[in-house]
Amino acid sequence: MSDSPTLWCGSTLVVFDGPRRLIWRAAAADQWSLAGLWPSARQAAQVTDHLDSGGAVLVLVEQEQTTVPMYAEEAARVPEALAAEVVVDGELAEIRVPALDWLPEPLRERGRQFLRDTACFISKQPDLLLPHLLVEEPGRAPCNLRFARLRTPRPFNNDRLRSATEHLFASAEEALAVLEAAS
Repeated sequence: MSDSPTLWCGSTLVVFDGPRRLIWRAAAADQWSLAGLWPSARQAAQVTDHLDSGGAVLVLVEQEQTTVPMYAEEAARVPEALAAEVVVDGELAEIRVPALDWLPEPLRERGRQFLRDTACFISKQPDLLLPHLLVEEPGRAPCNLRFARLRTPRPFNNDRLRSATEHLFASAEEALAVLEAAS
């Protein structure tokens, strides 16, 4: 039902933080149920061991907290360890997946700071001018850990193009206004 929360690219471990951390199991031929949340304590220790031994880890994160919709009947079968993350509203429900809660605190805070910094950057740029992947600058310790913010592709439309052109030519329009005012 979902892709793995991790991927090996050579010797680099890529972690997809967000909805891919939800582990689903087939309950019947056409029915899935939530079995847990990646990582287990053992899996988290393996990531930490990989980092401590000098292995590279790239964490792809979308936002500080992701919510995944589900039906209330699915939510009723959520493992007890995840029940506190479920909110039910009538026939529908959602489960919260907090970002980076599996990392040791100093690394978790570093990742959350990256999210805050990129949120500020994103808020100041027209959508069409933003890259699909924002990557943490190198140099933070440990240097074999990097955070990246994965942005889902946005459809191209006239409003996004208008915003981009206004941004690109804002200084030219200001200069033209100054020249016109001076003459």
